[in-house]
Amino acid sequence: MPDLSRRSLLLGMSLLPLPLPAFGREAAGVMAALPPPQGEVLLTVTGALTRSNSPEGALFDREMLKALGEVEFLTGTPWSEHPQRFRGPSLYSLVTALGLKGGTFTARALNDYSIPVPLSEAVEGGPILAMEIDGQVLSLRERGPLWLIYPFDDIPAYRSEVSYIRSIWQLTRLEWDSAAGETQAG
Repeated sequence: MPDLSRRSLLLGMSLLPLPLPAFGREAAGVMAALPPPQGEVLLTVTGALTRSNSPEGALFDREMLKALGEVEFLTGTPWSEHPQRFRGPSLYSLVTALGLKGGTFTARALNDYSIPVPLSEAVEGGPILAMEIDGQVLSLRERGPLWLIYPFDDIPAYRSEVSYIRSIWQLTRLEWDSAAGETQAG
């Protein structure tokens, strides 16, 4: 019979897989699946995601996007005559909820216009996925369902051609590429 010291026994036990309680799964790097959307899907996120709710990727309806936490700011844009109040979840909260690290999104609009947006843009106080302007839900006619918009008036660095180009409206899809390098505009 082999000599099992306390040390070798503890080492052997430490190698056994143990079930993780639900609250510890995310901390251990195992992300819980997203709930399925209950309403109309406004945003589809694709790529090698650690969290999804569909074979296509992560699908978000309006309530799911609101649940990420909404941000509101007043800003002027090159496309409006006066400042407007934008409201929606931050790009940062979306990226955080999906557990994404690095890489680039290809943001795609309904008309297939697309622009690369590096994940480094997803910062607190940065761009949001606007669902409302001046308290009104964005319709397709009014640049909806989503508009990736920057707080141009709050952060002077966002008053640039690069940020203007990345402010894509009629946004419906974000295609994440973890291996893509950081690009300026596309």
